[in-house]
Amino acid sequence: MKKSLLTILTIFISTFGYSQISEIATDSLEVEKIATVREMGVFKAGLRKLGEDGYYIIFRNYNYSYIDDIQSLDIGDLETLKDFKVILLSCFEKKQNKRFMIGEKQTLVQVKQTGKNRMRYIFIKSFSKGGIIDYDWGGWNKKKIEKLIPEELFKDL
Repeated sequence: MKKSLLTILTIFISTFGYSQISEIATDSLEVEKIATVREMGVFKAGLRKLGEDGYYIIFRNYNYSYIDDIQSLDIGDLETLKDFKVILLSCFEKKQNKRFMIGEKQTLVQVKQTGKNRMRYIFIKSFSKGGIIDYDWGGWNKKKIEKLIPEELFKDL
């Protein structure tokens, strides 16, 4: 008797819990996947388009070795995306470090170059608002930057 009462009580309580879940209508914008970069089969970064002219990059945070921490960097419009690519590619020309703000949220991005000749890499970090938390993008070569931000996007500019 005690077991059947407990079973009925459990079913009754769980019914009220599920009745509070309801579907809501959202005015969501279409997210278009433009490019994805992988490193040895593992997701590294991807370029996405949100709505008409909003671009952002999602990337794996390399601060953690065992956790897949995916972060995003809001770029903004197509012209800002092109400027971002030009800055990244300019870091390959000569050994230099760059710090700049990007997007409407004015996110701080830091780029450091290392290596020589064909083995040049840039290491990218972006920071949270106020620069408290840094997100490590890992090492990038020119080929991966070109794959992440393809030149075909800028043919209409």
